[in-house]
Amino acid sequence: MRLTATTRVDRSVNEVFALWADLTRSPEYSAASVERRKLTDGPVGVGTRYHAVDRWPGRTVQFTVEVTAFSWTPLPTSFGMRRFAATR
Repeated sequence: MRLTATTRVDRSVNEVFALWADLTRSPEYSAASVERRKLTDGPVGVGTRYHAVDRWPGRTVQFTVEVTAFSWTPLPTSFGMRRFAATR
């Protein structure tokens, strides 16, 4: 499944990318996000993993998220992730 969304914000590209790339902050802007906890050490990059908990109507789902693409230099240009190991 591919999810695409567009939102206009009054912030710089660097500020928006920094917020989006820090998945521990996703509960600040995503109503479904209950928790994101970083599982790996070091800065965010390809291979960084997070434990995630989302709440959807009627259920709570726990899963792992792994960053699959990350490019910050010279401008933020790429961020990808995959979700796996969902449990109820």
